[in-house]
Amino acid sequence: MSMIHRPILTIFLVLAAASLGLAQSQTATEATLLQKPTVNRTHIVFAYAGDLWSVPRSGGDARQLTTAGHEAGPEFSPDGKWIAFTGEYDGN
Repeated sequence: MSMIHRPILTIFLVLAAASLGLAQSQTATEATLLQKPTVNRTHIVFAYAGDLWSVPRSGGDARQLTTAGHEAGPEFSPDGKWIAFTGEYDGN
């Protein structure tokens, strides 16, 4: 390999490694947005981006349950019919 190509190859490898590290850190950050899901016999409810979402345990599309304020910490009631959660509306 010529002396001219070696620095270019080194720069390319450094940029590729940095790009790979950035992609991995973004994936880890995205995964932490879905926290503390609650599960009943048929559904999974989770908080994502300040709203509550529900998805069937069998799979499928998630359905947004809330839109106003900031909701978190969903918990199914013991009979699995109701969902309790904390919410922040108009400040504290």
